[in-house]
Amino acid sequence: MRKLPKPSNKTPKFSPKFSLFTLLVLLSVAALTVFVWLSDGLTPRDSVAGGADPALRQYIIQYSR
Repeated sequence: MRKLPKPSNKTPKFSPKFSLFTLLVLLSVAALTVFVWLSDGLTPRDSVAGGADPALRQYIIQYSR
């Protein structure tokens, strides 16, 4: 009678280094998002973010509807 192969206990899982790297990337993206959000919130409301022309902004708003 043939011996059946033993079921392998190896399950595909991420290595700890990869998950740590992924966590670091996600954390840096979140920090960058918060930084951009806060720096955009600190700009005066009469100025346009990015220094764009206010007339161009109105044009984009008007024709994007």
